[in-house]
Amino acid sequence: MNKLTVLPRVPAMDTDNTLSELAQDLVDNNYWASFDRLEPALSSDIRPPNRERRRVIVVVGAGGSLSAGLPLGRVAAGLLIKEMKVDEDELDEDLRALTRVYSLNRDELETKLLALGSTAGRSQKLRRKINEIYKHRFAPVLAYEILAHLMKHRFVDAIINFNFDELLDQSIADELNEDDYYRIISDGDCSPVLDVLGRGTLDHPVYLKPHGTASHKSTLRFTREAYHGLPADIVDVIDHLIRPGAKMNAEFPVTFIIVGFAMQSFEFNELANGAKQGSNVFYINPTFPKPSPSLQPHLSDSAKLVEIGVRSLDDTMAELWTRVAKKCDWHVREIDRHRLITKVLRRQAGDKDYNERDYLQDRFLVELCLSIGKGKGLVSMQELCNDRCGRYFDLWRKHCNGEPGTLFSFCEKMGLKSYAYAGEAFRLTSTTVSPTASIIAPDEFKNECIPTLCVALGGLLTMTGRKRLNENKSEFAQMLLWLYQQREIEFRGRMDPVSKNVFTNPIAIRTERSLDWYTMSLLTTTKWRWILCVAETGEWLTEESIAKAVVKRLEHLDRANRPGHLLLLVADRTHEEKLFKRFGKYLVIRDLPWWKHNRHMTMYVNDDKEPFDAIFFTRRLRATNVSPIRVKNQDAESLLSTFVAYWNLAKGVPWDESQIEKTIAEFKEDHLASAVPAKKRSGTGSDPALKKIGSKLPK
Repeated sequence: MNKLTVLPRVPAMDTDNTLSELAQDLVDNNYWASFDRLEPALSSDIRPPNRERRRVIVVVGAGGSLSAGLPLGRVAAGLLIKEMKVDEDELDEDLRALTRVYSLNRDELETKLLALGSTAGRSQKLRRKINEIYKHRFAPVLAYEILAHLMKHRFVDAIINFNFDELLDQSIADELNEDDYYRIISDGDCSPVLDVLGRGTLDHPVYLKPHGTASHKSTLRFTREAYHGLPADIVDVIDHLIRPGAKMNAEFPVTFIIVGFAMQSFEFNELANGAKQGSNVFYINPTFPKPSPSLQPHLSDSAKLVEIGVRSLDDTMAELWTRVAKKCDWHVREIDRHRLITKVLRRQAGDKDYNERDYLQDRFLVELCLSIGKGKGLVSMQELCNDRCGRYFDLWRKHCNGEPGTLFSFCEKMGLKSYAYAGEAFRLTSTTVSPTASIIAPDEFKNECIPTLCVALGGLLTMTGRKRLNENKSEFAQMLLWLYQQREIEFRGRMDPVSKNVFTNPIAIRTERSLDWYTMSLLTTTKWRWILCVAETGEWLTEESIAKAVVKRLEHLDRANRPGHLLLLVADRTHEEKLFKRFGKYLVIRDLPWWKHNRHMTMYVNDDKEPFDAIFFTRRLRATNVSPIRVKNQDAESLLSTFVAYWNLAKGVPWDESQIEKTIAEFKEDHLASAVPAKKRSGTGSDPALKKIGSKLPK
C-alpha cells in the first residue's frame, strides 16, 4: 500500500481544462480500441484529427480506497504492529537500520512493512494479517466502478493497482467477464498477454497487481527485495504496456492517469521513464506527488494535476465521465447503474451494522430487479445464472449454507412466471399476453410493472436495504425505466470461438462505437439492394438515423426501377407497428420464437443477389452478452443458407440439407426479385405459420 508523499502545495491548477484534456485522450483511445483493423479509406471520417495513437494506463494507489474505510498509512501500520505483537525494541532497531542504510522514512507504511517482515517467520505472519485486514471485496466505491466502466468500454487499456485490497478487483469482475480481460497477480498469469503484446497489439484490457492481492497471500510483496525485484514476466508486461509497439519499431506514446498513488515504486518509475516522448501524466490526487525515483523531464514537465480537495475522488471521477460522455458522438452506456449501486448499497469495509451477508442478499435482489428491467420484463434463466444476479446469488448462498432457496423461487417472489420454453424464461405478470409479443409494452412496464417490482423488492431486502431503497425509490424506478429503454445487448471483448474458427477473416466488433459506425457505414456507403436481417425484435432498425438511411436507399432504388426490400425475421413482434410505420411497403416480416434460433445477422445483398457484407453474432435464449463480428464476401455468402433456413422454418417449411442449393435458388427467385411485403396484421393474435413449426436447424 502507498501513503502519499507530496511536495508543498503548488499554485492552483486549471482542473476543469485538465479534466477536459484527459477526457479527450480517453475518447481518442476508444477509437483505436474500436477500429484497429479498419480500412484506411473508411476510417478517415472518424479518426481523431491531428492526434497520434497513444495507450491509456491507469495507476491506482492507496488513495483510491480511502472512501471504503480501509486503514491506510500510519493507521494501518499501527494496527499491523499491534496484531503482530512484535518486540518494540527489535522493531525499532529494524526501522533504524532501514532509515540509516536505505534512507527510508521510518513513518511510511512501506518502511514499517519492511521492518515487520524482516524475518521468514514474521513475513508469513504478516501475510496472514494483511490478508485479514485487506481481504474485503464488497464495499462498492464509485471511483472504482467508473474505472471498471472505462475499462470495459475500452476507454482505458490497462489498470495497474498497487493496493492489496480487492475492491477494484470486484468492480472489474462485476463489469467484465473473466475471459474479457487479462488479470495478472503473479508471473504465471503473464504468458497469454505477453504473446499478444509481443505482436504490438492489445486485444483485451489488462488488470495488473504488481504487489499482489490479499486473497492470494503468497503473491503479497512488501519486503524491499520484493518491491525492487518484481518477477521478470510482470516487469516484461509493464514494459510492453508502457512502450507499445516498441518491438515492432512502431512505438507510440502513453497517457498515465495516476489515482491516489504516491509514485514511490522503484521499478515502476524506472519503467515509466521509458515511455516515448510525447507521453503525458495526469495526477488525480490532493497534490502533486514527489516520485521516487524521479520521472524524466519529458514526463515530469508535462504532468498535470486534477486536484482533489473540495471535490472528492468519487465526484472527480464522475465529472471526468460526464466530460467523456459529452464528447462521444455515438451511443454510449452511462454510469447511472453504478451511481445507484454505490448509493443504495453503500457500506464500509468491515461494516458490522451492514455486514457482508446482508450486503450480498441485497445486491443479489437489486441485480435481479435490474435484470428484469434490462430484459424488458422477460428474462432467461440461463442468463440470470451467468450474469451479476446469479454470481451474487451464489455468493449469498455460500454465506447462508444454501438456506435461501433457489433462484427460481426468488423469480416467483418478484412476480415472474415461467414462460414459454420449458422454464428457460420468466416473464413479469402483466395484463397483456400475446403468443408473438413476449416483451411487455413500454407504458405497461412503466405504469404497472415498475411499481409492482419496487414493492416486491422492498419486501425481500434487509432492513438496511429497505431503508436505502425508500430513500432512493424515485431514482430506482427511473433506473428500471432507463434500462428498459436501452439496448439489451452488451459487448464481449473476446471473439466467439465458433466465429473465430468458422469464418476465414472475421473482424471483431468490440465496442458499441464500432457497431454503430459499421452499421451506418454499410447502410450509407455500400451499394446494397436487399437487407436480410435476423433480430430479437428489430427495434434497433427503428432508431431515427438507421431508419432514415434504410428508407433513403430503398426510395433511391425505387426511382431507379430496381426495387429492394428489408426482409426481417424477429423472435418477438412487439415493435411490429413501429416497424411498419418506418418502412411501410419495403418491409417483409416473419417471426420465429427465440428458443428456435441463435444466430443474429444483418446481411447486405447486391444486384446479383449475392451477400457481400454482414454483421453477425450468436445469441442464445435472450443472452445479453454478445460478440459481434463483421464478415465480407465469401464469409457473408456462407450466412445465406442460415437465413434461408430460418425464413422457411418461420413458415413451417423444414430444412433439407440435401436440397440446399435448390432451396437457396428458390428463395432468391421468390424474395430477391420482386419481394411482396406481407400485409400488416391487426391486433396481437397468433400467427398461423407458427402452428406448423416442428423441425430444428441442423447443428
